[in-house]
Amino acid sequence: MTRSKVNCTTVTISAAISACKKGDEWQKAWQLFNMAAQNEVEPNMITFNAMMSAFEKGGQWENALQLFNAMNRRRIEWDTISFNAAISACEKSGKWEKGFQLFSMMIKRRVKMDTTTFNATISACEGSVAVASKHYHFQCRNQCSWKFDDSRSKHNHFQCRNQCVKKGDGSCF
Repeated sequence: MTRSKVNCTTVTISAAISACKKGDEWQKAWQLFNMAAQNEVEPNMITFNAMMSAFEKGGQWENALQLFNAMNRRRIEWDTISFNAAISACEKSGKWEKGFQLFSMMIKRRVKMDTTTFNATISACEGSVAVASKHYHFQCRNQCSWKFDDSRSKHNHFQCRNQCVKKGDGSCF
């Protein structure tokens, strides 16, 4: 079998990083990410998101957050996937405070949230259910379009979350 040379582009680097993530090879993904710069390939949002996801899967929450911050320094817009990868990295490493900070940042920036966002945030906050519950209660009370019954507050939080997911635009936050 002969080796063929593949052009190093943002698309090929992003795809290769995603493949490494699926194979639990975050170190190889990081080599590819760095190789992009050596080949004068500018990583884009997809490349960063793929690399953060590889870090997340490899339990490298600090690296994922450093990359998340690097996106901002390079003026690369964060999207739902960027936040989800960073929150999930925090969740898998037990860093619920940082995951919750990212979730709060999503709310402030009005970034679209999805089921992954809520599930990762809730999982990240399992170590501090009281904090998450208070925050959801406050957000839901002030933003959702229906009235709360305080005697059923846990049920209300899930109803609010489901309303947000169904709307898909994060507008109830």
